[in-house]
Amino acid sequence: TDESFLDSWTVKDLLAHVAGWDCGENGQMGRLVASEEPEDVGPEGFNKAFVDQWKGEANEVVQELRAARSAWLTWLDGISDEVFFRRRPHHGRDWSFPHSLRVVWEHDAEHAAQIGAWRRASGSASGVGPELVLLDALEGARR
Repeated sequence: TDESFLDSWTVKDLLAHVAGWDCGENGQMGRLVASEEPEDVGPEGFNKAFVDQWKGEANEVVQELRAARSAWLTWLDGISDEVFFRRRPHHGRDWSFPHSLRVVWEHDAEHAAQIGAWRRASGSASGVGPELVLLDALEGARR
């Protein structure tokens, strides 16, 4: 997980990025429920900030990803259908929760495929490891 494969990112960096997205989306959705404006955070700055803070071991990043996804799904499970399905247009963008979750699902699927391709190319496609963690998070998002 310390070998760069996606620009300068390692698998650990990519998993930290996904955990960061979960934390960020949870915060954005919380602001929307509170009738606040979503934060205008550019992806490059957000990605760098979250990935840079995870210089620890890969298992710590995996734990953060699982905790972030679990917290987000628990929060989503606690909101009403009315709140969940409310339209939320903002500056020409669809901020509705179903749309946001679709974007996150596509984001997770893209990165799971990248990790899978790297594992196959590097000969380490053993069926265990970060790809399965990300696929587990992706499965949780489908619920």
